[in-house]
Amino acid sequence: MPCDALHYYYLVKEFNLLLCRGKIEKVQCLNDYDIVLHIRASNKNYPLLLSGSPNQSCMYLTEQKFESQKVATAFCLNLKKNITNSVIVKFDTVPYERIIEIHFEHIDEFGTKNEFVLVAELMGRRSNIILITKQTGKICECMFKASIDIAPKRPILPGMSYSLPLAPNYEILQRIKKQFEMCEKIPYSPSVAIKDNVSIDFFINKSLMENQMNFDILNFKTLNQAVCFHYKSQSEYKAFSSLKYKLATAINNAQKKLAKKQWILLKSRQQSSDFANFQLLGELLTANMYLAKYGDKSVTVTNYYDETDVTIILDVKKNPAQNAQHYFKQYSKKLKTYDMTGTQLTQVEDDLQYFQSIQALIEAASDMQSLMDIKQEMAKASIYLKKENENHKNEPQMSKPRHYEIDGFDVFLGKNNIQNDQLIKNSKSSDIWLHQQNAHGCHAIISTHSKLPSLQTITKVAEIVAFFSKSKQTDKVFVDYTQIKNVTKRKGAKPGFVLYKNQKTLCVNPKNPMQ
Repeated sequence: MPCDALHYYYLVKEFNLLLCRGKIEKVQCLNDYDIVLHIRASNKNYPLLLSGSPNQSCMYLTEQKFESQKVATAFCLNLKKNITNSVIVKFDTVPYERIIEIHFEHIDEFGTKNEFVLVAELMGRRSNIILITKQTGKICECMFKASIDIAPKRPILPGMSYSLPLAPNYEILQRIKKQFEMCEKIPYSPSVAIKDNVSIDFFINKSLMENQMNFDILNFKTLNQAVCFHYKSQSEYKAFSSLKYKLATAINNAQKKLAKKQWILLKSRQQSSDFANFQLLGELLTANMYLAKYGDKSVTVTNYYDETDVTIILDVKKNPAQNAQHYFKQYSKKLKTYDMTGTQLTQVEDDLQYFQSIQALIEAASDMQSLMDIKQEMAKASIYLKKENENHKNEPQMSKPRHYEIDGFDVFLGKNNIQNDQLIKNSKSSDIWLHQQNAHGCHAIISTHSKLPSLQTITKVAEIVAFFSKSKQTDKVFVDYTQIKNVTKRKGAKPGFVLYKNQKTLCVNPKNPMQ
C-alpha cells in the first residue's frame, strides 16, 4: 500500500457505516496470528479478519470460510470471555498511524456495563493486537507480549497500562500530514493493480500507483472489497506457489533417486558384461583338465575357437574339477545379473521418462486445481506422499480437462497424464490428436464430429498445445498431429505414454488461450 494510514482511515469509515452497533457473536482463532470476529449487524453476518502476522498484518471483512485452530491461544480465549456478545460502539484510527481501535460495550450477567478497546497495531514486523479495559487503560491480554527486558521503552504485558507507540519526530510528522492531506483530496475510487492474474497492491485511487502501464487495473465500489480481493489473490497465489514448489521438489528428489539407481545398475551391468569369458574358461578347463593338477596356481591351454593360448587362474585349495565348476558358477551369476539389470534399467528409464512428463506438467500448471490433480497422480505413483493429518477418505475428484471452442470445434487438453489417457480412451477414431514433438507436455483432442477441421484450426490448437508444453518459452515449437486411430498405447506403459504413426508436424509459436 502506498499510504497505510490513509487506507486504514477510509476502511474505518466503511466499518463504521456497516458494523457500528453490531454484535460480536463469535470469536474464531485461526492460528497464532489471525483471529476472526463474527459480527451480526443489520441482519447480516460480517466476518472481520484481524491479522497480526509480521509478514501480512491487515484487517478487512472477508467472505472466506476458515478452519479454527484446534487449541485456541490464551489471547483468543480472553477475547471470547470479554467481548463475545458485546456491541461495537465505533471504529477509530490513531491519526497518521497504522493503528485501528475497535470500541466495545459489554453487559455481564450482573448487569454491569464493561467497556473494552481492541487495538490493532498493523505495523509489519512490529504488529500486535491488544485488548484494553477502557475505564482503567490496563492491558487485559495481547497477542504478543514484550517484557521490560525486551522492550524497556514500551513493555506490553497484561496488567500494565497501555501506551501508544512512540511518535516520529516533528519534521517527519509534518511531512506525513502534508502527504495525508494531499491524498485526501484525491477522488475516492478503490482499485487493485493486477499483474499476471495476481493482485499486486490496492489503492484508494489508481493515481497513487507508480508505473501504471505495467499493470492491469480492477476497480471496486468499496475499499474493503479491494482489500479482500487483494489478500485473497495473494493467499491463493502463495498456496499455489507453495504446492508447486513442494511437487517440483518431490519429483526432483524422485528423479535423483532413480538416477542414482540407474548409475548403480549400469555399473553392475558393466561389471557382469564379461560373463561369456567365464563360460569359455570353464569349458576350456573342463576340456583340458588332464593338464592341471591339485595345487597349481594356473594352467595354460589352447583356445579351440581361435587357436590362441589362454592362461587360466586356479584356486590352489580346489582341484581342477572344482575350479571348472567355480568358473561356471561365476558365469551363471554374471549372466543372471546382466539380464536382471537390463530389465531393471528398462523399467528405470521408463520411470524417468514418466517423472519428466510429470515435471513438465507441474511447470505448465497455471491453477491450483491442476496442481491438485497432479498431486493425486503422484500420490498414486507413490511419489508425493500425503501427510498424516490429510484426509484419505474424502478424496477429491479429479477436475475435467481444459475445454475450448475453436472455429466451432470442441478442443480438450489434459492437465495431467491420467487425463491424457482418458482423453484418448474416450475419443473417436476420426478425432485429431496433438502433442509436442519429442518432448513432454499435454495431449490435445479435436472432436471432429465427422467433420475434419481445417489446417488453420489445427494450427490454432497446436499453438495452445505449445503453450502448455515444456517449451512454451521458446519461439518455435514443433507439434505433431494425427488421427486417434493412429495412436496406440503399449501394454503396461506409464500413464500418458503412447505410440503414434502417420503424423504430420507443425511449427508454431506458443499462444496463451486466455489472451
